[in-house]
Order: sequence, then structure tokens, then C-alpha cells
Amino acid sequence: MGDVWRQVRESWGDDISPVPENVVAPVLSAPTRAFLTSVGLPTGAPWDIAFHPDERLSTVVTRPGREYVAVGQHDNGFVYAVDVADDRVYELHRDRAEPTRLVNSTLALFVWFLGVYRSRLPTLATVTQEEGGLIVGDLRDMFTAADPVALSHDGTWWSVVLYETEMGYF
Repeated sequence: MGDVWRQVRESWGDDISPVPENVVAPVLSAPTRAFLTSVGLPTGAPWDIAFHPDERLSTVVTRPGREYVAVGQHDNGFVYAVDVADDRVYELHRDRAEPTRLVNSTLALFVWFLGVYRSRLPTLATVTQEEGGLIVGDLRDMFTAADPVALSHDGTWWSVVLYETEMGYF
């Protein structure tokens, strides 16, 4: 817990802020609540994801057989939410019953991965495709070592993001 939290703080610097305890849904696990109130969520809208450091963190989103707490939303409408049963972060589509993609096994890992990825984007924009492939490979190795479930198959969110990055879509 502490090592990942330290890495989150290092990757975001001043661009992350703790969330007030009174807005965090009590159905979230103790580790997730502690992360939110001690470390927090990114400020602004990194990579077009607006995080919810407010009363929206108190709202439970119900999908067939599952409950989630939304922590952020991409400007394309996808919602990033923590499954209250297992702490995993999923990308949810507003019009579908099932989660679109698994993102990470915890919220702390999602925020850390996003911070690391964000820090590499400027470099990726200036290198050759071959050099970019090496950077993406390093990210893939780092992310797999830290959270194997996040890259457990080609359909996970990070697998898709890294593939599209390697192909030059970002």
C-alpha cells in the first residue's frame, strides 16, 4: 500500500489532492477510502478524464449484480468506477449493463499507472515509432509487474491503451 501510494504521489506531484472523507462512499473498502482521503485523485482532467473529488464519490452505480462507485469520467462518456465487491477499477459505458473493460486491480494502481503514462506522452510524441515501441514495452513490463491483472489479456483497458499507443494513435 505505502509503496504504491508513494509512487502515486511522485508521479503526480502537485497535481493530486486528497478527497474529503465525508464525500467518500462508505461501501468502498477501507484501503480504497484511505487512499482517497490520504492521497486522493488527480486534479484537472488528465488525459481527458475528469476525476470526481466531490459528492459524486458518495453515489453507488448499480449494474446487474454489481455495485460501483464512479471516480471519474472521460470526455467520451466512459465512466471509471470501483467495484465495491473486489476493489477493481472498470471502465463503464453509460448505455451498457456490463463493464466495458477491466482497468486495474485497485484505484491506487489506476491513478499511478495513469500518472506514469501521462509522464511518457510528451516523449512518445517526439520519437520514432521504433523508439516509441521500446518505451511502450517498458511501460508494459512495469505495469505487468505491478498489476498483472491489468494486462492479463488483450481486452483489458491498459492492453488496449498500450497497443494503440504503440500503433501511434496517441
